[in-house]
Amino acid sequence: ERLYRHALEQNPPTGGFLAPLCRHLAESGRLDSARFFLQEGRKRSPEDRDLGLAEIDLLLATGDAQAAVSGAENLLAHHPNDPEVALLAGRALLATGEAERAVQQLAPAIDNLIRRGELNEAQRLSRDLLKARPAEPAVLGLAIQAYEHAGDRDMLTTLKASLADVHYRSGDTQRAHSAYMELLQGDPQNKLFRERLANLDGAG
Repeated sequence: ERLYRHALEQNPPTGGFLAPLCRHLAESGRLDSARFFLQEGRKRSPEDRDLGLAEIDLLLATGDAQAAVSGAENLLAHHPNDPEVALLAGRALLATGEAERAVQQLAPAIDNLIRRGELNEAQRLSRDLLKARPAEPAVLGLAIQAYEHAGDRDMLTTLKASLADVHYRSGDTQRAHSAYMELLQGDPQNKLFRERLANLDGAG
């Protein structure tokens, strides 16, 4: 922090170099320092993308989720295909309780994390989405993908059983049947899975 303050004393022409520091300070709970460096950076580079991301981080850290959404939407207007911007926009929407819009933003972002192998972050975001939309097939499907390579068999089974239950209750017999068949391969003595499959076979 002292090093960056010294750098500012040299009156640099741009401020984007402060963005990583701002995000680190916000994540560490040093909110006043993060705010100071963000203001200094914004004065020099008001349109900088990384400083915009740092500002959203800071707003989320201070609990100002609505302002974070506004900032994220403004940033998305300038960077519509930026996965990191979409990720923060989704987190901001989730913080305001706008779960449906959050799913629209976070679903492709989580898919991108999975493809890049960043499974821990994908799992964390999946859990956040599941709290808001526990019966959303698309959310459950993303969570299953995120946990597929994690080795957490119990969590994976729980997620797959939840997805099977959603299909069963919604009347999507084909998907429900496939889901319960797969679940029974891993747990052939499960009474509920057998009963559901029998009901589906009887309905067919």
